[in-house]
Amino acid sequence: MNKSYPKANIVTIEKITKGNNISYGVEIKKNNKIKELNFTSGKNSKVKENEKNESKEKGEENEGNEK
Repeated sequence: MNKSYPKANIVTIEKITKGNNISYGVEIKKNNKIKELNFTSGKNSKVKENEKNESKEKGEENEGNEK
């Protein structure tokens, strides 16, 4: 039997290591919204969830000076 699966979302996982704590920043892109999940392992384990709209442009790309 063939099962049909929904389209996968674009997921970015970033591993951040600080001391004994390991943080995983996970970005899930769905319907032009980015849902951000931050997992921290260690003594103070927590899951933080932020939702931001992707329509905002990042100005980091055009920081070069023109001569």
